[in-house]
Amino acid sequence: MGQRFIFFFFLIVLIPNLCYGRYYKTKEIVAKSDSILEEAIGHRFFPYCKVDNGSYYEYVNGKKKAFYKPLLKKKKCHLGLKAIYVKYNFEMPYPLCKWYDTIRGSVVVELGIDSEISLQNEPKIDFIPDFVEQNYPCNFISQDSAIAIALTDSMKSGVTPPYAYIKYYPAKKRWVWVVLRTMWNNEDFTNDKATKDDMVIVDAEKAKILEHKIIPFAPHVN
Repeated sequence: MGQRFIFFFFLIVLIPNLCYGRYYKTKEIVAKSDSILEEAIGHRFFPYCKVDNGSYYEYVNGKKKAFYKPLLKKKKCHLGLKAIYVKYNFEMPYPLCKWYDTIRGSVVVELGIDSEISLQNEPKIDFIPDFVEQNYPCNFISQDSAIAIALTDSMKSGVTPPYAYIKYYPAKKRWVWVVLRTMWNNEDFTNDKATKDDMVIVDAEKAKILEHKIIPFAPHVN
């Protein structure tokens, strides 16, 4: 009886573990991810990173079919774990910049499973501006100045006054003011045409117009 029990235990428990790895606890995965991100982003910024509920993992079953599950929903992941995507939201107050006093962004730590949990790709943290990393004030023109510059480029008449929000392009490391005005269409009294915005992009540091075009209307969030 004892030998049969050991045999069935081997079949039921040990063989699946050998084929599909072991169970990984959620807190173990998050701890590993935290360690990697803290090293990448630095001790100063890491406390402002919070794990997002959108984090998930990929696993395969015995038929090699892939499934995706939320990471934070349970205390451990399925067997057959293949990849883990731990998403963090970043939000940090920055009073040294009047026009961008809260730094926000998101970063994903992509993990894989070899014999252990390992990093697959370096986390992208380019949403943190240079002036924040170096801890000095930003050098932006004011919102009113950006609107005044945009108006010199013949913005269309509109149903709203021009308004502006600051935006950062990480790839180019460029800060711009996006100046918008919802346009008035004198020929569209029945309001059956799509509303449009007149948009002017102004370099927030060099005070130069970079782009001016008409775009479809959409709610804009700073």
